[in-house]
Amino acid sequence: MSNGSLSEQMGAMALVDELRQQQRQVQEHLDLPRRRAEVAERIRGYYQRQGIACDDKLIEQGVREFFARRLVFEAPTLAWPRRLLAGVFLRRSLLAWVLVWIALLGGALLAVNLRQPAAPSQPATVTQAAGTGMGMAAPTWTPADTSQHIISASS
Repeated sequence: MSNGSLSEQMGAMALVDELRQQQRQVQEHLDLPRRRAEVAERIRGYYQRQGIACDDKLIEQGVREFFARRLVFEAPTLAWPRRLLAGVFLRRSLLAWVLVWIALLGGALLAVNLRQPAAPSQPATVTQAAGTGMGMAAPTWTPADTSQHIISASS
């Protein structure tokens, strides 16, 4: 027997074992009444070993409710930042339109501000304050000439 055929045989056997396991699991899940009875019997046995008196109707009801809910997906609640991100992602076409409108309005405001003449700026002078011996003193700012920018009431 060559090594190639042995590895092929091992690969095929692994695949067959996997298929058998899947088939066994499917059969186990399809025989729901038998599974319910087994689970209920194990629960009864546990309570008896622990010395706890439990009614059979209560056990049957609990097992029935468990099997009714076991395959139902219950989504976890999301924190508000994640809900917001999920909502934005789901409504991304709306978000695109909002961003387009914001860009258009921002461009329009920028265009209006660029058309207006800029206010004359005041020339400023910086004077050096006297040092205190503790290092360099901070410079002070004073307008150069404030009389030029005063608007008279007669004009």
